[in-house]
Amino acid sequence: MKYMQGFETVRDDSDLRTQGWSPTPAAPTRKTTVAIPSVTGVNGFSLRPIGAFQSMSYSTAAWGAAADQTFGYLNTGITVNQAWQAGGITLGFGARFNTGTTLYYGAAKATNPVYDGSTYWATMSGGSTGIATSADLTTWTPIPQQLSNVAALGYVGSNTVTASINSVSSQAVVQYSTNKGSSWTSVTMPATGTSSASPLAVIATGNATYPHLLCIGATNNSVTTIYAVVGNLATGASSFKIASQVNTAIGSGAFTSTIPRIIGSYVTVFSYQNGMMNTANAADLSTGWSSYSIGTSSGLINDLAFLPGANLYVMASTTGIYTIPNPGAVGTAGLLTGTLTPTLRSSAGGSISALMLVGSYMVAFGANGYIATSTDGITWTAITPLQNNGAWQAALYDGSKYVVFSDNVNGIIATSPDLKTNFQATYATENAEVAWSIATGGTGTALLPVSGPPDATTGRFTWNSGQTPVIAQVSSPSSGSRNFAIATGGAAYNLLYQTAMSATGYHYYEIRHVAVAGTPNTFTTSLSIDGILLYTGTTAYSYAATSDITSIFLIAFQRNGAFTAIDDIYVTLDDGLNYVGPLGPVNIIVRRPTSDTQAQWTKVGSASSNALTVSQPAMSSQSANYVTSNTPGDKDIYSSTDTIPAGYSVKAVQVEGYFTKASTSTPSVSIGVISGSSESDGASFAVAGATPSYTAKIVEKDPNGNVAWTNSAVLASKPVINHIN
Repeated sequence: MKYMQGFETVRDDSDLRTQGWSPTPAAPTRKTTVAIPSVTGVNGFSLRPIGAFQSMSYSTAAWGAAADQTFGYLNTGITVNQAWQAGGITLGFGARFNTGTTLYYGAAKATNPVYDGSTYWATMSGGSTGIATSADLTTWTPIPQQLSNVAALGYVGSNTVTASINSVSSQAVVQYSTNKGSSWTSVTMPATGTSSASPLAVIATGNATYPHLLCIGATNNSVTTIYAVVGNLATGASSFKIASQVNTAIGSGAFTSTIPRIIGSYVTVFSYQNGMMNTANAADLSTGWSSYSIGTSSGLINDLAFLPGANLYVMASTTGIYTIPNPGAVGTAGLLTGTLTPTLRSSAGGSISALMLVGSYMVAFGANGYIATSTDGITWTAITPLQNNGAWQAALYDGSKYVVFSDNVNGIIATSPDLKTNFQATYATENAEVAWSIATGGTGTALLPVSGPPDATTGRFTWNSGQTPVIAQVSSPSSGSRNFAIATGGAAYNLLYQTAMSATGYHYYEIRHVAVAGTPNTFTTSLSIDGILLYTGTTAYSYAATSDITSIFLIAFQRNGAFTAIDDIYVTLDDGLNYVGPLGPVNIIVRRPTSDTQAQWTKVGSASSNALTVSQPAMSSQSANYVTSNTPGDKDIYSSTDTIPAGYSVKAVQVEGYFTKASTSTPSVSIGVISGSSESDGASFAVAGATPSYTAKIVEKDPNGNVAWTNSAVLASKPVINHIN
C-alpha cells in the first residue's frame, strides 16, 4: 500500500495543501475544501469542496491554470513505468453524489440562528426555504409546521422560539413555538402606518412588564423609520407597544437587517446609521428611550457591543470595525445618545456582520471567512480558522462551545471552544452543479498521468492527453440517479462503460490498471463499485512512450460536479508486497492518542498530557498546542482508548504527524508504530521550515512477528515520535 488517507487529520484547505494536495500555484477558480463529519456511516471526517461546482468535460489544460476547477490532486511519486514494472496500480476512494439541488442552512445578518437548550434552529435556503432544526449541527430536519417569509429567528427562554415574519401590510407578525415547531401561535404587532413592515429577531429583555423586544423597519413617505416594539408574547397582541421610533438618514429603501442587543444594563435597537437605547429593567420600558446616530461617514451599523477591558463600544459596520467612546463609568457600558463619533480601527474584513464578546476579547465576523479578535478594540488580529468563501454572519454560544454560521451557498457551520482555535466544520453546503452538460459530463477522477515533472516556473503539471481512463459522469441521468462510467479521451469522451447509480448515495470506487506483459507502460483497466467488478477493459491504453520513465501518476479529483464529498483513499501497487487492489470498500478510522506511555518531549499548551496535546485533528488554528524536543534521542509513545467498529478487520495502520523546526538547525524526526517489543518507523524526515510539514508512515504488517494485523494487536499498538538528530 503506497498511500492511504481518510482526512482524519485535515481541518480545512490549509491542512490539505500541507499534506501535499494541489501543490501548484492556486488558480482563480480553484476549489477550497473543508473537513465535515463523515458521509460514510463510520465516525470521522470526509473532505468536501466549498462553492458551486463547474461541471464540464475534464480539461486537457495545464493543471492549476485559470480554467481548472480542480479541488484536489496529489503527486503519488509513482511513475508510469514504475507502476508497469510492479504489475499495475489501483486507486480506491469513496464519494458521495451531488443531490443536484443546492440546500444550505445558515444565516443572513438578520435570520439569527438560535439554540433552545437542546436544539439548534436555522433558516434554510436554496432548494427549499423555511426553518430547520438540528441536534448535532450536522443533520438538519425541516420543522413539522413550516412558516413562509421568515425574516428572523429568536429565542426568549422557556423553550420558546420566535419567528418574525416579513409582512406586506403595516402590521408585522411574530410567530412563536414551544414544541419544536410542531405548532405556532401568531401575535400581530402594532401598526407602523406604512404599507409594509419588516420585523427582526425578538429578544428577551429581562423586563418584568415588557419581557420581549423587537425592531421593526418600515418606509413611509420616502422616509425609513425604525421602531422599538415591546410587549409580552404570552399576553398577546394587546401588550405590544411602539416604545420609540427614529427616522433614519437613508430615506426610502430596503430595511437593513440587524438584531436588538442587551449591552450591560441597556437594551438597544439600531439600523442604518441610527439607534435607540433604554435601560432594560426600566419600570416602564415603553417610554424613556434615547436616540443616537453615527453620522454618514461610518457605513451602516450591523452590530454593536461593549468591550469592558478597553472601555469602548465596538461597532460592526458595512465599512469595517469602529470604536465609540464610552460615556459611562470606566468598564461599564454607558447610555449612548446624540451624534456619536466612531473611529475606524480596521477595514481588513470588509463588511463586518456580527460581534461577540468572549471573556476579555471581542470577536468580529466578516466577509470571505474573515474573523478577527481584539482585547483593546484598536488592534485586531485576523485569523483564518477555516477556508470559507462565504461571510460569517452570526454566532451563538450553547453553553459548551461557540457556533458560527455562514450566509450563502459557499458557506459552512463550524464550532470552536473559544472562537480563536480548534474550529471544526459540522456542515458545509452541498452545491448543485453549474452549467452541467449532457454531452460532457461532470467529473474526471482518475490516476492521471502527467508528462514529466511540474514546470519550473509555474509549478504546474501538464496532463498527458492520450487515452486516459477516468471515472466520469456522462449523459443525462434519469430521475433520481446518476450515470457514471469509465471513459477515456482528451477533450471528448470515449465511453467504455456506463451504469446508473443512486443520486444521493455514498459509493466506493476502485479503478485498477493492470500491466500488459511485454508492452512497457501499457495497461488494461477495470472498474469496481462497492466491491463489485463492473468492467474490465478489452483494450490496452498506452499512457506514454514506451521508453518514458518520467510521467507521474497523480490522484486527481477534477471538476467534480457529481461528487460532493471524498473519503478513504488508497493506492496500491501490484508488486507482490503486501496488499494488491482492488481491496473492496475501505473505511479509514482514527485512533487518537489519549495517554502517555513515555513522554520525553515537552508539551506546550493547556492539555494535561503530551498525548492529549498532539491529539488534534489538524494544524489549522492549533499552534498553541504542541510537543517540542531539543534533545536528540527523545521519544514519545502514546496509547489510545479508541475502538474499532464492530464487523471491521484492520488491514493497515498509518501514523501521521505535522512538524516544524524551532531553531536554525534542520532536525530529523521519524514516526512509527510500536507493537509488542517491535517498532516500525518511517524514514528519517528532515524538518526544514518553520511552517508545518507533514509526514506519514504506513505499516501493513504487525511489526511484532511481521504478520497480518489482528484487531487486538492494533488496539494494543502505540504511535511513536522520535527526535533523531
